[in-house]
Amino acid sequence: MDLARVMLETFDAVNQHSVAGILNNWSADGTYDNPTVGPPATGTDQLRQAMNTLVQNVQKAGISLHVDRTTCEANRVIAEWHVEPANGRRGVHVAEFDSAAKLIRVTVYPRG
Repeated sequence: MDLARVMLETFDAVNQHSVAGILNNWSADGTYDNPTVGPPATGTDQLRQAMNTLVQNVQKAGISLHVDRTTCEANRVIAEWHVEPANGRRGVHVAEFDSAAKLIRVTVYPRG
């Protein structure tokens, strides 16, 4: 499985405001750590809550996230992204995957 493709599909699901689409790429015991949506979320229920918050934030702000570059190594993908319409907000997602190509940990480093 192309892990970069899974990462891009996850960003697409965020931009489509599809919590189900986002969660489809996650392991049931995964952890999402993004300071813009709250404390780290682990497990299906907390992930659903965090993704609902993320989608609501994206909808409310009228923005979308666009991946500029991905770097892959072993079971890790680093995705550099920016926000449109351009507001200076950028960031990096560091994603780790299990052997089934499901996300097990994503740490988000927003900038700007």
